[in-house]
Parts: sequence; structure tokens; C-alpha cells
Amino acid sequence: MWRKALVLGLVLIAIGMVVGGAAEHGKYALHKYNEAEEKYHHYMGLYRQALLNGDITKAEYYKSLADEYKSEMDSYMVWMGLFGTAAIAGAGSGNLAITGLSLLGMA
Repeated sequence: MWRKALVLGLVLIAIGMVVGGAAEHGKYALHKYNEAEEKYHHYMGLYRQALLNGDITKAEYYKSLADEYKSEMDSYMVWMGLFGTAAIAGAGSGNLAITGLSLLGMA
């Protein structure tokens, strides 16, 4: 009997680690996405300002930087899709049942 309890405990620990890891990866991807989005908007503002000032060279430079951050945002969006933003919401609420159900729903 104690062996079954031990195995069940180990299985529950493993499931908890997988769910926790997925939620942490999702949170990190969301954090990095927000950083890239902020930089994207910053460089797009500088791009527009350079266009208004008539400085085409600076405008192209700022546009290229903004495009790099846009592609970075896209890659983090894919990453968040893999780990599930629903898992982030469940982990953020502190409810493991919601986190587990959202991860099952992604499968």
C-alpha cells in the first residue's frame, strides 16, 4: 500500500513540475514580449519623428530597428502559444486546477 502512495506522490510531483515549468516559461515569454513591444513602439515613434524632420537615413535606421523588435515580438508570440497563456492565467490566480485544465485543453 505504501508503494502505491509513494508512486502516486511521485507522479503528482512530476505533474506539478511540468505544469509549473510551463507556466514559468509562459510568464517569461510574456515578459519578453512586453519588453519587445515597448521598444518597437519607441522606435516607431522615432521613425515617425525622423520622417517629419525629413531625415530619411535616420528614419530608415529606426524603421529597421522597429522591424527587428516586431519579429522578436512574433517569435515570443509563438513561444507563448506553445506554453499557453491560459496556463499563465491559471498560475497567476494560484489555482492549480485551472492551470491543469488549461494545459489539458491545449493538448
